[in-house]
Amino acid sequence: MQIPKWLNFIRGKKMSAPYRERRFSSIIAANSTGGASRWTGSSDDYNRDYLEDRNAIIARTQDQDVNNADVHGWVRMRCAQTIGGHGLRFMADLRADDIGLSADEVSKISQKINRRREMWSRGGYCDFTGAGQTEIKLQEIVFMSGLVQGDCLVHRIFDAHNPAFQLSLEIIPGWRIQTPIQKLGDPSISFGIQYSDNRRTKILGYHVRLPNRSIGANNFVWDFEYAFIPIEDASLFRLTEIAGLDRSLPIFTSIVKPLRNKNEFADASLASARVQAKRAIGIEVEEGGNAWDRAADDAQQAGSENADGVESLPVGMQTIGDAEIWYGNPGEKYTNLNANLPTPDFNG
Repeated sequence: MQIPKWLNFIRGKKMSAPYRERRFSSIIAANSTGGASRWTGSSDDYNRDYLEDRNAIIARTQDQDVNNADVHGWVRMRCAQTIGGHGLRFMADLRADDIGLSADEVSKISQKINRRREMWSRGGYCDFTGAGQTEIKLQEIVFMSGLVQGDCLVHRIFDAHNPAFQLSLEIIPGWRIQTPIQKLGDPSISFGIQYSDNRRTKILGYHVRLPNRSIGANNFVWDFEYAFIPIEDASLFRLTEIAGLDRSLPIFTSIVKPLRNKNEFADASLASARVQAKRAIGIEVEEGGNAWDRAADDAQQAGSENADGVESLPVGMQTIGDAEIWYGNPGEKYTNLNANLPTPDFNG
């Protein structure tokens, strides 16, 4: 009796390649390579079905953000609409009843806190890198990184030796949150997030890949070193997803393939137009004439290298610069045909 494929799966035996491809291909792989009909994901593990090719889709969305004017403009427009010109501002508003002080004392304390925070925010003291970026600029970076990459980690760094402000912020792009190579077999880590157990019950922190080391002359060493950031020292800005996903997907995940196909279709159309634009002239020779002889004669007069060396073709041809002149025998008409272009949604 033949054993059903689903029973082979339960018994741990290897399934046939076509069935394995249908069962385990992620939706992102289908979106970025073949048709979505090839994907038959399950509802028992969203992390596997959605996040399997997360790094590949981030690379594609970053490319769209750089090279697609519509995507680039939309991200920054949405950022401006959300953050605004003055950023998201936080004001201290203490309640006298909660801390047992008078209303005047609470008002003075709140004013002092807000003044200090304004100095920290606008003076660039909030930027851990020392670049002096204001809090508003950091908010924009976090928001745009979240849209393009799905999430962004804000690392709170405390420096007790800093006489001015002990708190600063480090902005870490979401793609750097990775499971360390040395811990790929750890069941308590999922997509760079450290959990309390292998059931992913509670988040303990994030494993972050360190930036590549510079060796000068704009060159970097491709290495894999990691740091662990406890959950108490970090906040993960992420796009809202359905329950069950450990990480968020970029906001452009669903349109990466249509945008890519649109761009490739436009490129193919442009290449076809350039080719056809070269064939600028079509000449039908007089009755009793020969197209190839006429082409060779004109080419000799023009000093073209194409005067001879080509044998019996249905039409004669010579090239002058980037333009091609086609010669037809009596009764032959020159027709400029469109190239065979791909459809707007071709696979691949």
